[in-house]
Amino acid sequence: MRTLRRPTVSLPTLRDAAGKGYRAAERHRNAWEESGTTPSSFGSHWNEPDVRGALYAMHGRSCAYCQCALPRNDRGDVEHFRPKAHYWWLAYRFENYFLSCSLCNRILKREIFPLVAGTQPLTYAQASQLATEQRLLLDPVDDLIAGGCLRTLWDHDVCKVVVDTEDAVLSARATETIRFFKLNTDPALVKERIGVVTGALDLLERIDNGDDQAREEVRRRASRFAPHGDALRQMLADLAPHLLPDEEQELRWWVDELVADLALLDQLETNGLLVGEDVERQRSELCWALHVVWLDPPVTSRATIESWIGAALTNTIRALDS
Repeated sequence: MRTLRRPTVSLPTLRDAAGKGYRAAERHRNAWEESGTTPSSFGSHWNEPDVRGALYAMHGRSCAYCQCALPRNDRGDVEHFRPKAHYWWLAYRFENYFLSCSLCNRILKREIFPLVAGTQPLTYAQASQLATEQRLLLDPVDDLIAGGCLRTLWDHDVCKVVVDTEDAVLSARATETIRFFKLNTDPALVKERIGVVTGALDLLERIDNGDDQAREEVRRRASRFAPHGDALRQMLADLAPHLLPDEEQELRWWVDELVADLALLDQLETNGLLVGEDVERQRSELCWALHVVWLDPPVTSRATIESWIGAALTNTIRALDS
Protein backbone atom coordinates (compact mmCIF):
# COMPACT_ATOMS: atom_id res chain seq x y z
CA MET A 1 0.00 0.00 0.00
CA ARG A 2 1.18 3.53 -0.69
CA THR A 3 -0.07 7.04 -0.04
CA LEU A 4 -2.47 8.30 -2.69
CA ARG A 5 -3.66 11.81 -3.51
CA ARG A 6 -7.27 12.06 -4.57
CA PRO A 7 -7.75 14.75 -7.22
CA THR A 8 -10.39 17.37 -6.56
CA VAL A 9 -12.63 16.81 -9.56
CA SER A 10 -16.31 16.91 -10.40
CA LEU A 11 -17.15 14.07 -12.75
CA PRO A 12 -20.19 14.26 -15.08
CA THR A 13 -21.41 10.75 -14.22
CA LEU A 14 -21.56 11.64 -10.53
CA ARG A 15 -22.30 15.38 -10.55
CA ASP A 16 -24.69 16.23 -13.40
CA ALA A 17 -28.45 15.84 -13.26
CA ALA A 18 -28.05 13.83 -16.47
CA GLY A 19 -25.33 11.65 -14.95
CA LYS A 20 -26.33 8.04 -14.32
CA GLY A 21 -24.65 7.89 -10.94
CA TYR A 22 -26.12 11.22 -9.84
CA ARG A 23 -29.65 10.13 -10.76
CA ALA A 24 -29.25 6.76 -9.03
CA ALA A 25 -27.99 8.42 -5.84
CA GLU A 26 -30.91 10.84 -5.90
CA ARG A 27 -33.41 7.97 -6.23
CA HIS A 28 -31.81 6.16 -3.30
CA ARG A 29 -31.91 9.25 -1.09
CA ASN A 30 -35.53 9.99 -1.99
CA ALA A 31 -36.58 6.41 -1.20
CA TRP A 32 -34.91 6.56 2.19
CA GLU A 33 -36.36 9.95 3.07
CA GLU A 34 -39.88 8.96 2.00
CA SER A 35 -40.11 5.47 3.49
CA GLY A 36 -36.80 4.51 5.11
CA THR A 37 -36.13 2.10 2.23
CA THR A 38 -32.49 1.33 1.46
CA PRO A 39 -31.40 0.12 -1.99
CA SER A 40 -30.92 -3.58 -2.64
CA SER A 41 -29.20 -3.21 -6.00
CA PHE A 42 -26.90 -0.73 -7.70
CA GLY A 43 -26.09 0.13 -11.28
CA SER A 44 -22.33 -0.03 -11.88
CA HIS A 45 -22.11 3.58 -13.06
CA TRP A 46 -18.75 3.89 -11.31
CA ASN A 47 -17.34 2.06 -14.34
CA GLU A 48 -18.11 4.98 -16.67
CA PRO A 49 -14.99 6.31 -18.47
CA ASP A 50 -14.82 9.59 -16.55
CA VAL A 51 -14.75 7.78 -13.19
CA ARG A 52 -12.28 5.11 -14.24
CA GLY A 53 -10.12 7.71 -15.95
CA ALA A 54 -9.97 9.78 -12.77
CA LEU A 55 -8.86 6.71 -10.83
CA TYR A 56 -6.13 5.93 -13.38
CA ALA A 57 -4.95 9.52 -12.99
CA MET A 58 -4.77 8.97 -9.24
CA HIS A 59 -3.37 5.43 -9.13
CA GLY A 60 -1.42 4.54 -12.20
CA ARG A 61 -2.07 0.87 -12.95
CA SER A 62 -1.53 -0.76 -9.58
CA CYS A 63 -3.83 -1.87 -6.79
CA ALA A 64 -4.53 0.58 -3.98
CA TYR A 65 -4.18 -2.17 -1.38
CA CYS A 66 -1.52 -4.71 -2.38
CA GLN A 67 0.25 -2.49 -4.95
CA CYS A 68 0.41 -5.34 -7.44
CA ALA A 69 0.64 -4.60 -11.14
CA LEU A 70 -2.73 -4.84 -12.86
CA PRO A 71 -2.19 -7.38 -15.67
CA ARG A 72 -3.59 -6.94 -19.16
CA ASN A 73 -6.62 -9.10 -18.32
CA ASP A 74 -7.43 -7.17 -15.12
CA ARG A 75 -8.07 -3.48 -15.73
CA GLY A 76 -8.80 -3.04 -12.05
CA ASP A 77 -12.05 -2.92 -10.11
CA VAL A 78 -13.58 0.35 -8.96
CA GLU A 79 -13.61 -0.61 -5.30
CA HIS A 80 -15.88 0.95 -2.68
CA PHE A 81 -13.78 1.61 0.42
CA ARG A 82 -16.91 1.64 2.56
CA PRO A 83 -19.08 -1.13 1.07
CA LYS A 84 -22.18 0.01 -0.77
CA ALA A 85 -24.33 -2.74 0.82
CA HIS A 86 -24.33 -0.82 4.11
CA TYR A 87 -22.99 2.63 3.21
CA TRP A 88 -25.44 2.91 0.32
CA TRP A 89 -25.31 6.71 0.21
CA LEU A 90 -21.61 6.50 -0.73
CA ALA A 91 -22.19 4.17 -3.70
CA TYR A 92 -21.83 7.03 -6.18
CA ARG A 93 -19.30 9.21 -4.38
CA PHE A 94 -15.85 9.51 -5.94
CA GLU A 95 -14.24 9.99 -2.52
CA ASN A 96 -15.28 6.41 -1.66
CA TYR A 97 -13.54 4.82 -4.66
CA PHE A 98 -10.17 3.20 -5.14
CA LEU A 99 -8.74 1.15 -7.98
CA SER A 100 -8.17 -2.41 -6.81
CA CYS A 101 -7.10 -5.72 -8.25
CA SER A 102 -9.91 -8.27 -8.50
CA LEU A 103 -8.39 -10.44 -5.74
CA CYS A 104 -8.33 -7.66 -3.15
CA ASN A 105 -11.81 -6.47 -4.11
CA ARG A 106 -13.82 -9.59 -4.93
CA ILE A 107 -12.13 -12.24 -2.79
CA LEU A 108 -10.71 -10.44 0.24
CA LYS A 109 -12.69 -7.27 0.80
CA ARG A 110 -16.09 -7.96 -0.74
CA GLU A 111 -18.66 -6.23 1.53
CA ILE A 112 -16.43 -6.38 4.62
CA PHE A 113 -15.35 -3.24 6.49
CA PRO A 114 -13.68 -4.09 9.82
CA LEU A 115 -14.38 -1.80 12.77
CA VAL A 116 -13.04 -1.70 16.32
CA ALA A 117 -14.70 -4.41 18.41
CA GLY A 118 -17.96 -3.29 19.95
CA THR A 119 -18.67 -0.54 17.40
CA GLN A 120 -21.31 -0.54 14.67
CA PRO A 121 -21.19 0.84 11.12
CA LEU A 122 -22.57 4.35 10.87
CA THR A 123 -25.95 4.89 9.30
CA TYR A 124 -27.09 7.45 6.75
CA ALA A 125 -28.38 9.63 9.59
CA GLN A 126 -24.84 9.60 11.03
CA ALA A 127 -23.09 10.32 7.73
CA SER A 128 -21.52 13.52 9.04
CA GLN A 129 -19.52 11.42 11.56
CA LEU A 130 -17.63 9.28 9.03
CA ALA A 131 -14.32 10.94 9.81
CA THR A 132 -14.51 9.67 13.39
CA GLU A 133 -15.73 6.15 12.61
CA GLN A 134 -13.47 3.59 14.30
CA ARG A 135 -12.38 1.74 11.15
CA LEU A 136 -9.62 -0.85 11.13
CA LEU A 137 -8.46 -0.51 7.53
CA LEU A 138 -5.99 2.10 6.39
CA ASP A 139 -7.32 4.65 3.93
CA PRO A 140 -4.54 5.32 1.38
CA VAL A 141 -5.69 8.94 1.03
CA ASP A 142 -6.57 9.94 4.59
CA ASP A 143 -3.85 7.96 6.39
CA LEU A 144 -0.19 8.68 5.74
CA ILE A 145 1.09 5.31 4.53
CA ALA A 146 4.73 5.52 3.47
CA GLY A 147 6.80 6.91 6.32
CA GLY A 148 3.73 7.06 8.52
CA CYS A 149 2.04 3.65 8.89
CA LEU A 150 3.70 0.94 6.81
CA ARG A 151 7.19 0.11 5.65
CA THR A 152 8.39 -2.57 3.27
CA LEU A 153 11.64 -4.20 4.39
CA TRP A 154 13.20 -4.46 0.94
CA ASP A 155 16.27 -6.27 2.34
CA HIS A 156 14.20 -8.87 4.23
CA ASP A 157 14.09 -12.41 2.79
CA VAL A 158 10.43 -12.00 1.79
CA CYS A 159 10.37 -8.18 1.58
CA LYS A 160 8.11 -8.12 4.61
CA VAL A 161 5.60 -5.29 5.13
CA VAL A 162 5.70 -4.05 8.74
CA VAL A 163 3.92 -1.52 10.93
CA ASP A 164 5.88 1.73 11.04
CA THR A 165 4.13 3.93 13.57
CA GLU A 166 3.84 4.34 17.33
CA ASP A 167 0.38 5.88 17.08
CA ALA A 168 -2.02 3.37 18.64
CA VAL A 169 -4.90 4.03 16.24
CA LEU A 170 -2.77 3.90 13.12
CA SER A 171 -0.87 0.87 14.42
CA ALA A 172 -4.14 -1.04 14.84
CA ARG A 173 -5.21 -0.09 11.33
CA ALA A 174 -1.84 -1.00 9.85
CA THR A 175 -1.79 -4.38 11.61
CA GLU A 176 -5.28 -5.25 10.40
CA THR A 177 -4.57 -4.02 6.86
CA ILE A 178 -1.50 -6.27 6.60
CA ARG A 179 -3.55 -9.25 7.80
CA PHE A 180 -6.72 -8.45 5.89
CA PHE A 181 -5.06 -8.04 2.47
CA LYS A 182 -2.53 -10.82 3.10
CA LEU A 183 0.36 -8.50 2.33
CA ASN A 184 2.84 -10.96 3.88
CA THR A 185 0.99 -14.25 3.42
CA ASP A 186 -0.12 -14.35 -0.22
CA PRO A 187 2.70 -16.28 -1.94
CA ALA A 188 2.00 -14.80 -5.39
CA LEU A 189 2.03 -11.26 -4.04
CA VAL A 190 5.20 -11.80 -2.00
CA LYS A 191 6.87 -13.38 -5.04
CA GLU A 192 5.94 -10.39 -7.18
CA ARG A 193 7.26 -7.94 -4.59
CA ILE A 194 10.53 -9.87 -4.25
CA GLY A 195 10.89 -9.93 -8.02
CA VAL A 196 10.45 -6.17 -8.29
CA VAL A 197 13.06 -5.53 -5.58
CA THR A 198 15.49 -8.10 -7.01
CA GLY A 199 15.15 -6.56 -10.46
CA ALA A 200 15.89 -3.11 -9.06
CA LEU A 201 18.98 -4.39 -7.24
CA ASP A 202 20.22 -5.82 -10.54
CA LEU A 203 19.69 -2.41 -12.13
CA LEU A 204 21.72 -0.74 -9.39
CA GLU A 205 24.55 -3.15 -10.11
CA ARG A 206 24.37 -2.27 -13.79
CA ILE A 207 24.47 1.43 -12.88
CA ASP A 208 27.69 0.82 -10.95
CA ASN A 209 29.08 -0.60 -14.19
CA GLY A 210 28.20 2.58 -16.10
CA ASP A 211 24.84 1.61 -17.61
CA ASP A 212 22.88 4.90 -18.01
CA GLN A 213 19.81 3.09 -19.33
CA ALA A 214 19.61 1.16 -16.07
CA ARG A 215 19.69 4.45 -14.17
CA GLU A 216 16.59 5.69 -15.97
CA GLU A 217 14.80 2.36 -15.57
CA VAL A 218 15.29 2.02 -11.81
CA ARG A 219 14.06 5.58 -11.30
CA ARG A 220 10.92 4.88 -13.31
CA ARG A 221 10.24 1.71 -11.32
CA ALA A 222 10.47 3.72 -8.09
CA SER A 223 7.69 6.05 -9.22
CA ARG A 224 4.61 6.41 -7.02
CA PHE A 225 2.55 5.39 -10.06
CA ALA A 226 4.49 2.12 -10.53
CA PRO A 227 3.66 -1.26 -8.94
CA HIS A 228 5.46 -1.69 -5.59
CA GLY A 229 6.99 1.74 -6.14
CA ASP A 230 7.12 2.48 -2.42
CA ALA A 231 9.30 -0.55 -1.72
CA LEU A 232 11.75 0.66 -4.36
CA ARG A 233 11.64 4.22 -3.05
CA GLN A 234 12.65 2.90 0.37
CA MET A 235 15.42 0.88 -1.22
CA LEU A 236 16.76 3.89 -3.14
CA ALA A 237 16.49 6.09 -0.04
CA ASP A 238 18.77 3.61 1.74
CA LEU A 239 21.19 2.78 -1.07
CA ALA A 240 21.14 5.56 -3.66
CA PRO A 241 19.09 8.58 -2.58
CA HIS A 242 20.43 10.63 -5.49
CA LEU A 243 18.41 8.38 -7.83
CA LEU A 244 15.03 9.08 -6.20
CA PRO A 245 12.70 10.72 -8.72
CA ASP A 246 10.81 13.82 -7.67
CA GLU A 247 7.03 14.13 -7.97
CA GLU A 248 7.13 16.19 -11.16
CA GLN A 249 9.28 13.61 -12.92
CA GLU A 250 6.96 10.81 -11.78
CA LEU A 251 3.95 12.68 -13.13
CA ARG A 252 5.73 13.37 -16.42
CA TRP A 253 6.43 9.66 -16.91
CA TRP A 254 2.78 8.81 -16.21
CA VAL A 255 1.49 11.45 -18.63
CA ASP A 256 3.90 10.18 -21.28
CA GLU A 257 2.61 6.64 -20.78
CA LEU A 258 -1.02 7.71 -21.10
CA VAL A 259 -0.28 9.65 -24.29
CA ALA A 260 1.63 6.67 -25.71
CA ASP A 261 -1.32 4.39 -24.93
CA LEU A 262 -3.63 6.74 -26.82
CA ALA A 263 -1.29 6.74 -29.80
CA LEU A 264 -1.23 2.93 -29.79
CA LEU A 265 -5.03 2.78 -29.71
CA ASP A 266 -5.15 5.06 -32.76
CA GLN A 267 -2.62 2.87 -34.55
CA LEU A 268 -4.57 -0.32 -33.81
CA GLU A 269 -7.79 1.28 -34.99
CA THR A 270 -6.20 2.63 -38.17
CA ASN A 271 -5.00 -0.87 -39.00
CA GLY A 272 -8.45 -2.35 -38.40
CA LEU A 273 -7.26 -4.39 -35.44
CA LEU A 274 -9.47 -2.73 -32.84
CA VAL A 275 -12.98 -1.55 -33.61
CA GLY A 276 -16.31 -0.82 -31.95
CA GLU A 277 -17.33 0.40 -28.53
CA ASP A 278 -14.31 -1.07 -26.76
CA VAL A 279 -11.82 1.22 -28.48
CA GLU A 280 -13.98 4.27 -27.76
CA ARG A 281 -14.32 3.34 -24.11
CA GLN A 282 -10.57 2.83 -23.73
CA ARG A 283 -9.85 6.09 -25.54
CA SER A 284 -12.34 7.96 -23.36
CA GLU A 285 -10.82 6.55 -20.15
CA LEU A 286 -7.32 7.61 -21.22
CA CYS A 287 -8.51 11.08 -22.21
CA TRP A 288 -10.28 11.47 -18.88
CA ALA A 289 -7.14 10.38 -17.03
CA LEU A 290 -5.17 13.10 -18.82
CA HIS A 291 -7.97 15.60 -18.26
CA VAL A 292 -7.97 14.98 -14.50
CA VAL A 293 -4.18 15.32 -14.33
CA TRP A 294 -4.49 18.61 -16.23
CA LEU A 295 -7.48 19.82 -14.20
CA ASP A 296 -5.90 19.22 -10.79
CA PRO A 297 -2.18 18.50 -11.17
CA PRO A 298 -0.57 17.25 -7.95
CA VAL A 299 2.55 19.20 -8.89
CA THR A 300 3.53 21.75 -11.55
CA SER A 301 1.02 23.80 -13.61
CA ARG A 302 -1.66 23.23 -16.20
CA ALA A 303 0.53 24.92 -18.79
CA THR A 304 3.31 22.43 -18.12
CA ILE A 305 0.87 19.50 -18.32
CA GLU A 306 -0.37 20.85 -21.66
CA SER A 307 3.19 20.97 -22.99
CA TRP A 308 3.65 17.33 -21.99
CA ILE A 309 0.39 16.24 -23.56
CA GLY A 310 1.05 18.06 -26.83
CA ALA A 311 -1.00 20.40 -28.97
CA ALA A 312 -2.89 17.64 -30.77
CA LEU A 313 -4.54 16.42 -27.56
CA THR A 314 -4.76 19.58 -25.46
CA ASN A 315 -8.03 20.89 -26.90
CA THR A 316 -9.68 17.47 -26.42
CA ILE A 317 -8.53 17.30 -22.81
CA ARG A 318 -9.71 20.84 -22.08
CA ALA A 319 -13.13 20.24 -23.63
CA LEU A 320 -14.13 17.19 -21.58
CA ASP A 321 -15.47 19.19 -18.66
CA SER A 322 -17.48 21.64 -20.75
